[in-house]
Amino acid sequence: MALNFGALDAPIARTAESLLEHAMHLDAHGYDYLWVPLDRAELLFDITKQTKHLKLGVCCNVSDSDAMPMTETILSLHQKAPDRIHVGLNATGNQRRIDTTIETLRAILPPTITLSMLSQASPAGAQFAGVNRLGLISSAATTPGGFNALSPSWDVYQRNCGDSHADRGTWALAGPVHIAETKKAAYRQVEQGLSRWVEHLRETQHVDLLSKDEDPVNSLVTNGMAVIGTPTDAIKQIRRLRKASGGFGCFLQTVHGWADQQSSLRSYELFAQRVIPLFK
Repeated sequence: MALNFGALDAPIARTAESLLEHAMHLDAHGYDYLWVPLDRAELLFDITKQTKHLKLGVCCNVSDSDAMPMTETILSLHQKAPDRIHVGLNATGNQRRIDTTIETLRAILPPTITLSMLSQASPAGAQFAGVNRLGLISSAATTPGGFNALSPSWDVYQRNCGDSHADRGTWALAGPVHIAETKKAAYRQVEQGLSRWVEHLRETQHVDLLSKDEDPVNSLVTNGMAVIGTPTDAIKQIRRLRKASGGFGCFLQTVHGWADQQSSLRSYELFAQRVIPLFK
């Protein structure tokens, strides 16, 4: 199965100006998707103006958003970039509100705008996506818990969606990647930024990825959560995910902000030149 490729923005990762440059870079190097939270709507409109081919995914937190304003923003983006807009739902909270949001989106949005569910390690997201016949985005696919849940999640999704509607080609997996010409260079480029990122998650989201005495770079590489190294390491990660999942349709690099802007853009270039062609 040929793969599509793209990036999934994490709100803590980049400024709007920086992410706009990322979007233009992805577009110029043949990437397929960039997913951005709805609360960065102004940035999304700027991206539609500055890119030509890149498909834009709008990540919507259903618990924080009313259905009609959300729908109107998505429709406005669609008018600016026809056939390039897609929607990812992070559905938490009141079930009735979630159901109403999906009904509203389906009733108003054109069928070219696909709806997907953002899911982490819990099978609940896959179940909900299957019941509602939404696409599935496994946003924590490379974390130890998310990785171990890949095959079970697809089984849950397929069982609830039905064999005739469950298409592995619509399943996207996400994980952080930073590559350079050498592993030593990649490690050096992310060392400080990765440590700040781990500490930020600990302080603001109470997420402890590592104990305080662990080295972030070595630990995240060793447990498989992150690719920090060379294009060969990225190729191995995608093959590892294929084997564990049974097959998927799109790999999204999590936008993490670990390296400086130029090193990050160069990482995207190397990935486009030496990794993507092997899976197309």
